Amino acid sequence: MYALVDPDGVIRYIGSTLLELDKRMSMHRTKELYDGSASPLLRYVNSRGGFDGWTIREVATITYDPALNPDALKDAECAGIKTMRTAGHPLLNKDAPECQNRDRREYMRQWRQ
Repeated sequence: MYALVDPDGVIRYIGSTLLELDKRMSMHRTKELYDGSASPLLRYVNSRGGFDGWTIREVATITYDPALNPDALKDAECAGIKTMRTAGHPLLNKDAPECQNRDRREYMRQWRQ
């Protein structure tokens, strides 16, 4: 799991990835350029001039067998979001990791536009 930290040192987002952190950060940057209204995080970043000064930090490593527990990473992300919110961090995450329904995601993307 990782945290995105704003230029003031405030943790704003908790995420999970199987990618290297620099590649995951690059994906956030690219999405902000092409769809800056796709999420509360990207709207926040876009309204403040982009990801310059933001950092990505590893906050936990999850080891699991995807054949036995395919949802382990998303479950850990949900727990991490809840824990950080409870600790008072002003996260911009949605309440749950990305909706798994592609049709719903596309509908919401079009609705935002």
